[in-house]
Formats: sequence, C-alpha cells, structure tokens
Amino acid sequence: MAKFKIYNPDLSREERTYLEADYSSGTSLTVRNNEGLTTNYFVVVGEPGQEQTELRQITGSSGNDTITISSALRFSHPKSTPVYLSRWDKWAVERSATQSGTYAGITDSPFNIEWDDADLTTTIIDDSGDTTYFWKWRPLNSATSTYGTYSDVLPGTGLGRLQVGYMLQQVKKNSLVSHIKDEDIVNYFNDFQDLVYEKMPDAWWFTKRGTAVSTVASDYDYSVSGNWSDYVSMKYFLYRYVSGDIDITYPLTWVPLIEFYNLKADANKPEDDYVKSWTLLPFDSNSAKGYLGIDPTPESTSNYVIPVYNYAPSPLDSFGDTAVIPSSKGYIDYAFYRIFDEIMNDTTNADKYSVRVEASLRGLRKRMKKQSGQPEFARFRGHRGFSRQFGEQSRVSSSDMRELYW
Repeated sequence: MAKFKIYNPDLSREERTYLEADYSSGTSLTVRNNEGLTTNYFVVVGEPGQEQTELRQITGSSGNDTITISSALRFSHPKSTPVYLSRWDKWAVERSATQSGTYAGITDSPFNIEWDDADLTTTIIDDSGDTTYFWKWRPLNSATSTYGTYSDVLPGTGLGRLQVGYMLQQVKKNSLVSHIKDEDIVNYFNDFQDLVYEKMPDAWWFTKRGTAVSTVASDYDYSVSGNWSDYVSMKYFLYRYVSGDIDITYPLTWVPLIEFYNLKADANKPEDDYVKSWTLLPFDSNSAKGYLGIDPTPESTSNYVIPVYNYAPSPLDSFGDTAVIPSSKGYIDYAFYRIFDEIMNDTTNADKYSVRVEASLRGLRKRMKKQSGQPEFARFRGHRGFSRQFGEQSRVSSSDMRELYW
C-alpha cells in the first residue's frame, strides 16, 4: 500500500465573497456579490482547512446575490462565512511502473479534494502501490470533464532532501507557519538560491559541463545563446577530436581576442580538425551571449566542442524541482527567517533563524573550496609537458610557420 498527500489548490487568488444570510438548508445561497461565481465551477463554503468546510457545484445564479448549488450543504453556515470559487473538485491520480512509462488511473481515482483537511492536503491511498511505482496527478472539474496540468512525478521511494517538495514539507511541519502559502515559501527558497549565487558565483555547484556540439565544417564560431543558454562565464573549453581510431578529448588553450584575430588574419590558412585555441567572441543580434571561437577552423563535422562553465540556477517552481545548492537546511532555515521576519513580525524567531542561515553560508563557503592534492613545489610532467596537456601547437614545421604566417 502507498499513502501520500497532495496539497490542495490555492484559492487565495480566486473569486471570494461571503454569506449575506445564515444558511441552514436548501440549494440557494445568499451572498454579498455573485459576480465571477460561474456555472459549472464550484463554491467552497467555509475557510479551507477548517472543520465543516464543504464544496458544491454551481448550477446557476440570479440577481446580484443568489447562487444555486447542485445539492444541499451538509452543515449549517452562519452569515459572513467565506465563499470561494474553485475551478476543481477532484484529483485524478495515475500510476506507472517506470518514471517515463505509461500512466493509468489508480483504483478510486478521481478523489474528492478534502477542503476541510487541517493540513490543506488531500490524502491519497493506493492499496496496490509500493515503493517501485511512480505517481502523478492533475486537478479535475467533474462538471465539465476538464483537467488541469499534470504534477511532477512522485517516486514510491519518496522525494530527495534537495527536492522542493521535501523542503516544503519540512517548513510546513512547523505549526506556527503551516498557514503560509506554498508559493511564498518557494519564493523564499529562490531568494536563498539567489543570495548564495550572489555571494559564491564560482562555487562548484554552479559549474557544469555543457552539451557537446558537433563542429561545423568551415565554421569557427559557435553561438553561446543558441547552444548553452544558461552560460554565465567560462571555466575551460574541451575539444573532442575524432579521426579513424583516434578519439581523444583535451582542453584548448585560451588566447586573448586580439591574438585570436591575428590567428584568423590569413584568409588562406588551411582548415584543420586538430583544434588548439579558443576565445570568447563578441555578441550580436543572433547570440546575445556571444560566440565561442576556435582555431584552427574545423574542416569536418566529426568533432565536438564542449564548454565547462558557470551558470545561473533556474528558478524553483514545482515540488519535483531539485535545488543545486547542497544544503537543504539552508533553504529551510532561510524560509523560516523570512516568514518570521516579514509575515509574522516575530523578531525572536527571526533572529534565531538568521543565525542558522549565517551558519549555513559559512558551511557552504567551506564546501566550495577547491580540492587540493598532495603538497608539492613543482610537478614534472615529462618532456613536452605543455603540449601533452594542451595539445600540439602545430603539426606544421616551425620553418613553414615562419614562412607562411609569421
């Protein structure tokens, strides 16, 4: 058996009104204003998360203050009870044996959204589920058979410590902040991510190996925006040289832009797949982040350029997103700090979590230090050590180079 909870839709941005008269029975609600409460949507009568809050389908309206619902409410509700519009009334839950496989509805799906649950969640029980399965879900309007967007996939083994859903759950466990909107908490996670990036942009967790791009015959410049859109700054540039039985990947040597232009000055210089140098070329309207230029100009499409670069992390926005900074505690403590400081005006708790955030930042600074090997004054790399590490500077004799290019 598998059991998990789905956070209910947020109604704070939907239409809201209030009962203008006590309700005790019948299918007619008298409200202050029925504008926006549309037929074939639903009304949630009561505050989400409170006992006796319930949902009914809207079947009609009249005048400015009357709503007709599909059936009588179970409970009496006093005047001034909030009435929310909801576009959804059920969760359609599906399961698959593999993460990218075919998903099918589970037994008892769709499930009624539990608007009276104190955790603002709906509990899902899959009697046939276990840790080997995967689930996803989407909201359903049963009146119109309309579905919303699918959720991220939830593995049966649960979410990782750096996934948004896990961190969100840790924050919401605190009864003092359980009423805070998920969206606000996730925004605080993003603010922490931005804070760390601002303080430590060169940290290893903001570094990645870009997608390998095939060389183009007679083309020496490769669009950064078109191929590596999240690029911010270069660490180093790899080149994969493939020729017959040879398949090697090695770092290119960076050269200043003016030197690169000198290397390209001779329009008759032969093309060569054995590339040696790179630089960053200026941007234009086709590539706002510029181009990566290589020399010599490749003569075939059998090789690859592979940058290793710093990138800015993408915003977190759904429970399945994984944070890049290796400190879930930092994200969680920062969210607590902002909630107590800005929303609850609780300076005592705000100061407590501010201290914890600073401790997390100090820990991250230690983690970002470069790895160091054994102590040594110098390291012998053998004969022709530079060329072994960075590639031969030329396969043309020095006499020919002087005659043709110097």
